[in-house]
Amino acid sequence: MKRSQIIIELIKDEVNVVQAMDILNLLLQDIKDKKIKKWLDNEINGYSKESELPEYRVLKANIKGNFIGGRIKCTNQDIPIKPEYVKEYTKVKVTSPISEIMQLSIAEKESKEHCLVIPLHQVLAQEISLVNGEVISACRELSIYAHTNLLNKIKTKVLKIFIELEKKYGNLDDYYIDFSNKTKEKEVLNNINNIIYTDNSVHMGNDNTIESSNVGVGNEN
Repeated sequence: MKRSQIIIELIKDEVNVVQAMDILNLLLQDIKDKKIKKWLDNEINGYSKESELPEYRVLKANIKGNFIGGRIKCTNQDIPIKPEYVKEYTKVKVTSPISEIMQLSIAEKESKEHCLVIPLHQVLAQEISLVNGEVISACRELSIYAHTNLLNKIKTKVLKIFIELEKKYGNLDDYYIDFSNKTKEKEVLNNINNIIYTDNSVHMGNDNTIESSNVGVGNEN
């Protein structure tokens, strides 16, 4: 069997993940699985505050900032956090649509100085920190390739789904799948759900949500 062009193009980066997701959405337009439909919609249009977020969209963050300890002033340094606050404030969930994640990924690749920072209120930073002194300013900072890594995880899932569909229904170049065989459909949709949700969904407070991101250089705070 000739391999589907979308699979080859996605592997060779001749189509981007946004385009691949749109094609996948087209291929699965006739399915009845609400969970998969919701996942496609969320990835394309973004997750709401009320949505359960797949674990791959939860990113690690470092708390950095400026503080005074004794007679020493520290600038743009890691701020140690009390153990009971580590889980809540060193993880950030990304609700942005995949198109925005792709743009942030491009920015990450274009500049070694690029990072994404999320301001943290000074009073809150003081409360949760282990600093023996005064926290002047603080923020949560994602790694320089956080969105690139996230995009690659989504790409891997989309690619695995295409391969699963091709295995069960043959070449996908016509961009149409006949799901009339309900037994086969049930098996395929179960496998797709397993690909999507290989981890548990997480629940986090809205204060940890990135809805519209502020891109900047880490030393600005």
